[in-house]
Amino acid sequence: MTEAKNNGLSDSVAALDNKLASSQLKPEDVEEVSDLLTPIERKVAALDAPPDVPESPAGKLFKLLWCKTHPVEADLRLILRLMPDSSPLVRYTATQAFKSTLDVALDRWSDPKFSIAASERVTECARQESSPLISYELDQIRPRLLDATPKRRRSRPKMAQNPYIVGPPIRDSKGFFGRQDILDRLRKMVASHGGMRAAVLYGARRTGKTSILFRIEAGEFGDSVVPVYLDMQGVAGSPLGTFLRILVRVIRKAAADLTDLAVGDPDVISVREYIESTLHRLGTKSLLLLIDEFELLEAYLSSGFAAQLQSLLDVSPNLFIIFAGSRKLESLRGGAFSNLLDSATYIKISFLDRNDATRMITEPIGDAISFPPEVVEKILTLTNAHPFYTQLMCLSIFDLALKSGKATPENVDEAVGRFLQNPAPHMILTWNAMRLGEAAVGSTVALLQSGDSQWVTPIVIAMRLHTERFPVDLTAADIQRALASLCDIDWIEQRRGGGEYRFTMELVRRWVSENRSISYLASKHQEELAARAVGFWKQRSASLIDWIVCGLLMTSAANATSWDPFPQILLAFMVPLAFLMILLFAGRATAGMFVLRLRSAPAPGKSLGKGRTAILGFAYTIRFFVEFALFKFIVTLPHSWRYIGFGRLSVAVMLAALVALDQVMMLRGSRHRGLYDKMAGTMVVPSEALTSW
Repeated sequence: MTEAKNNGLSDSVAALDNKLASSQLKPEDVEEVSDLLTPIERKVAALDAPPDVPESPAGKLFKLLWCKTHPVEADLRLILRLMPDSSPLVRYTATQAFKSTLDVALDRWSDPKFSIAASERVTECARQESSPLISYELDQIRPRLLDATPKRRRSRPKMAQNPYIVGPPIRDSKGFFGRQDILDRLRKMVASHGGMRAAVLYGARRTGKTSILFRIEAGEFGDSVVPVYLDMQGVAGSPLGTFLRILVRVIRKAAADLTDLAVGDPDVISVREYIESTLHRLGTKSLLLLIDEFELLEAYLSSGFAAQLQSLLDVSPNLFIIFAGSRKLESLRGGAFSNLLDSATYIKISFLDRNDATRMITEPIGDAISFPPEVVEKILTLTNAHPFYTQLMCLSIFDLALKSGKATPENVDEAVGRFLQNPAPHMILTWNAMRLGEAAVGSTVALLQSGDSQWVTPIVIAMRLHTERFPVDLTAADIQRALASLCDIDWIEQRRGGGEYRFTMELVRRWVSENRSISYLASKHQEELAARAVGFWKQRSASLIDWIVCGLLMTSAANATSWDPFPQILLAFMVPLAFLMILLFAGRATAGMFVLRLRSAPAPGKSLGKGRTAILGFAYTIRFFVEFALFKFIVTLPHSWRYIGFGRLSVAVMLAALVALDQVMMLRGSRHRGLYDKMAGTMVVPSEALTSW
């Protein structure tokens, strides 16, 4: 504390503590936070040693700001300790201090234990962070930690580190292969003022869209272009103000040597004015916005952001935008973006060129492991030069061939076996995101296609689904839509000039064929429906509605004939029999099911067979007759002996027997979940359960 007094900091710390206690500042209040911390940062920057201040919120800020301004001497353990602090301002300042240390070479990064601890701490903080701005900053730190990893491992023995990268986008130019034609096309767009102003990189996930943006951000287009990268995942779910603050912040960072402009209370108009001022200060240079995961922009379309963006493009010849995402921009709902499409060019990111894929296989390992041509060809046959799956195979083959120093076809086969047993989470997530029809069509194509040469037509797919007794009837239009969706994610391709299809990657086809068969899909679908089957009492309510309908029909028929007992009893049997046979067996729905929005779907398990189904249907039909007879006896009890010819005691005994039989059948129905569940091998489910076919 004495040293703090000597440095004149004690009063400042106390004043800041009081201010923090009386205010509700958040990291998202960028300007207010800057006004508060900038004077303190200047003050501690002049200190040669860390300030000796109390461990209060203000004291923590003083220490962290000193670390930020002295990155070489910074106490990294202090920074990591304060990253999960309860105060949002302390957490935010800790991330800023940590980022400053990544810009300098520190001997402490050579300590593997410390490096691992730092990475784990950042990952844990990112997972638990509630502030969108801090979460965004942590997401920016994590890949930079990955970039620093090779520097920290240079002392390791050769070949100890697997060079193949699966998962995170590529930032290092040494790990980036191909896409030169796409980069050249984008470079020409940015260079030609007055031409195309926007581009959309679209395609399935894990195809390298973000890696392309990283290459541009790293200066691929030269000093005449100022690239600004914005990952929309970092601001997903944030209010408009937070999104605009982060947008301004990344622009300021990218053009830090050219402008120090600030924006007050963020709104669409003020941000537009800020971008216009930045463009003016850039002079002849171009500002290139790189917006990743553009689908998330949909949340901000109603704010007028899209209209302002389009207007800026119209009046600013040195402003360009490159969007990247998994679906076409035209699929967004905003009308303003439809205008933006007029000046946008679409570029699909898909499979690599085979020559580039060959380089991606052989160059990262140098002379450590040799990949004979036949091994490379076998890998590319399995993956069709898909960047993610090619890297995934090489990742496994590297471990298998490390000792021998040479990859063999047997290593490839073993890597495939590992993949089939433990598939990539990305592929599982892609499969789980499919609708039932898409999955069924994909499974059928995988079954019908043998190797990589056979093409399959939609008619053959429909016939195979029928042969396999798939429980969902897919129309020709359903199959065509499913094939189109599978083509969009690069799992299936269409033959040029014809309506034939096949899997693009033999590796994926084998996994689908072996692990997601048609029977597997049918079973899973039926189990899901069974879990949603409605209970006995709701089906009982439907049966009562059906009974009323039957009663009305029988009464109308009886009035048209005579009131003799035999015709009435015959009608009581025939009407519900026809009612059930026609409506339930043919239409899979009755009047009661329609009123309560219930549907009948194929039940899981083996079919009952025609004989058992007929017997069971007949038994349940008798139930309607019993209920009608019971009602009839109750209504006509005083005169019932006149119809039957029995005494009152006999009538009472028969009535009691009918009531007992009715209760027994109700009990049996409840044990089988519902009245209709066993009829014709069906189960009754809510109508909305079948809308995803």
